[in-house]
Amino acid sequence: MKRRMNQVVHLLVRRWMVLVAIAMLASFFLVLFAGKGQDVWFDENYSIILAQQPVPELLHLTSVDAHPPLFYLLLKLWGSVFGWSELSLRSMSALLCAVTVGIVALLLRRLFTIRVALVSLPFLALAPFWLRYGYEIRMYALAGMIGAFASYVLIRAVD
Repeated sequence: MKRRMNQVVHLLVRRWMVLVAIAMLASFFLVLFAGKGQDVWFDENYSIILAQQPVPELLHLTSVDAHPPLFYLLLKLWGSVFGWSELSLRSMSALLCAVTVGIVALLLRRLFTIRVALVSLPFLALAPFWLRYGYEIRMYALAGMIGAFASYVLIRAVD
């Protein structure tokens, strides 16, 4: 029994990037599912209105906003390419959430081991807070991704 368990663990460790990709896909679709049927609220609508402005006006409006313009510029680009529907705009945030799951898995592998990263994957992909804020058309998913990526880069630089 123990030998069989070690074989399974060894197989999972060898295929850990496949499992990370599955967790990222699961996170993406769970975020979209969580956002299905949710109305666009005031702050999300504000993001959409800003993103639809010409770039100089967008930059001017964000100069009096609490949030920097990067998210609005990305949303403008995303909306221009994929359309301005609610699903399309929510999918950008969902994609950022999925990428963050992958980055955090890489970070955990770097800080600890592949096994720690694998054990953490379900918690990363199914985190209620992440699923809840991941579908909003706001900068939350982008901020999480930037924070995770900055942590990963810092750890790589220190090593």
